[in-house]
Amino acid sequence: MSRALVAALALLLAAVPARAQTFEVAAMAGYANPVTLEQRTANVDDLTINGQWTFAGSGTWFLSEHLGVEGWYSHSPTSLRLESGGNQATLFDMTISNVLGNFVIQPMDRSAALQPFLFVGAGVAVFTARDFATETKVAFTVGGGVKWRLTQSLGLRVSARYRGAALNDSASTICRPFGFCQSSMNQVELTGGILVRF
Repeated sequence: MSRALVAALALLLAAVPARAQTFEVAAMAGYANPVTLEQRTANVDDLTINGQWTFAGSGTWFLSEHLGVEGWYSHSPTSLRLESGGNQATLFDMTISNVLGNFVIQPMDRSAALQPFLFVGAGVAVFTARDFATETKVAFTVGGGVKWRLTQSLGLRVSARYRGAALNDSASTICRPFGFCQSSMNQVELTGGILVRF
């Protein structure tokens, strides 16, 4: 049954003409760099949000040949690591999830086999950990990449993006989880995955 469903879906996608393909979905995985936090406590040598594997999905609706709007979701499990006197310890595990709305610009015709693109957007970053209340921060992103069309309906996508979150906690005298006595958190994320065009 499942093989027949997959075969039917593949035939349907192959039958859709390129001019009618105005929607794309992508499933991606990647990596975001670690974030070193400013130390405001004596005897703390290093306080870092570890680098993290990222799992993401997106859906893009193209309003014209070159302009689209995209919904983006990413999920990044990580942890907060402290180093003091040569010893390291994980303070707690956490997850950073991004829900973003992006504007996408692609300068070439949609029929091009290699399609560079740029995007900019905003939304929220959701910070969760087992022993702390979930916090939601304003998030923003800008980046670009390239899509490689293998068939009319199937392709590959790679991208790099700056992702930031407004923590608004730089004036705090006590550093709390998900504020970290920082005004913002800034990372670079690299992702790649499979793209399906409808």
